[in-house]
Amino acid sequence: MGVSMAQQKAKTAQEVEEPAPAARAVLTESMSAAPSRILDAKWDGRTSFDLPEVAEIFGVSPWTVYQDVKNGGELSKIVVSIGRRKKATRSGVERLLTKGA
Repeated sequence: MGVSMAQQKAKTAQEVEEPAPAARAVLTESMSAAPSRILDAKWDGRTSFDLPEVAEIFGVSPWTVYQDVKNGGELSKIVVSIGRRKKATRSGVERLLTKGA
């Protein structure tokens, strides 16, 4: 007699939910490993940065950052305007830092 569709789905769901012991060990190890730090601890808790702070992070002058943003360079893609202020997002800064690595 054949196996019903519901029984096949239930069996497939059980197989997917329970990884093999070796895979479980790898998953546990990778989840417990400390995440690699992209920015210094000084910047922890920050979700955005002023342009002079971006200059400090990248090791360039504030003038260089302002000119890059003004001329549509790479930094202009991660900068948002809030009134007259310009802020760079943390995710964008981290993406550019890892892109150059």
